[in-house]
Amino acid sequence: MTGVQTCALPIFITTVLSLIAGISLVVSGITVMTAMLVSVGERTREIGIKKSIGAGNADIMIEFLLESVLLTALGSLMGIAAGLGACLAGCLLLGVEFVLPWESVTAAFGFSVMMGALFGVYPALKAAKLRPIEALR
Repeated sequence: MTGVQTCALPIFITTVLSLIAGISLVVSGITVMTAMLVSVGERTREIGIKKSIGAGNADIMIEFLLESVLLTALGSLMGIAAGLGACLAGCLLLGVEFVLPWESVTAAFGFSVMMGALFGVYPALKAAKLRPIEALR
């Protein structure tokens, strides 16, 4: 037999793990959106006060978007720290060299923060569209 035979198992495992990671990102994005919607609901009075003293729609929207991005950034950093810690422990336990792929870590962090911003847009728009009179009731 000539040529190089390739095994489809690594490709299959990579695909399955990528699908699981994608589903996890969507679920965590929906969780962030739900948390932000609850935050908007609980802070309607605060939003009404801010709008009544001169805050514009953009101010309110930026506030909630920043909160959403900060929430995902902190969660992402904690996840990266836990993952790297587990990898380091595993490498030490097995006697394998620990290699840190900075490009992958940076890309994962950036994508996570981007997902937080994307899923934070709807709650931020909902908060920005509140009318001061209705929010103060």
